Amino acid sequence: MKETKIQLIDFLTKTADRLESGADYSWGHLGKCNCGHLIQTITQLSPEYIHKVALHPTGEWTELANDYCPTTGIEMNSLIESLLNAGLSQDEIRHLEHLDDPKILKRLPDNRTFLERNNKNDAILYFRIWAEVLKEQELGSIEHSDTKGSELFREAKILFVSTEELVES
Repeated sequence: MKETKIQLIDFLTKTADRLESGADYSWGHLGKCNCGHLIQTITQLSPEYIHKVALHPTGEWTELANDYCPTTGIEMNSLIESLLNAGLSQDEIRHLEHLDDPKILKRLPDNRTFLERNNKNDAILYFRIWAEVLKEQELGSIEHSDTKGSELFREAKILFVSTEELVES
């Protein structure tokens, strides 16, 4: 799981970098919107191919995530699966398309409280903040793991000392 999160951080960062470098962005195009750009980064598929495959009666990533079924073999499912395999949940896919995940929105700078789902700069900001949140979670889990290890060592040492005291007496 840890490796997947590190890989997701890399995908998010590369997507933001690509958008900042001038990649074409269009929220109404399923290959050039928020999810479409992340899928481009993960799969190296063209935005045109992603758009063609993603055209679906519902036509929006939030519904496509809801309709995902890994056993049907529908080509669209392979795009959703690429996001899931990269470490996203179906809820995160829905939030990504609308740039509205509360854990990301609470980290917005300059007293902003929302992002516009069809704004390239807001998408870049969302990708960057999300990557930072995941980095902090990883660091927190490492620190928590180190702290737990130290606590266990201290406990073991106390038990060891207590055992020696018993042996000596």
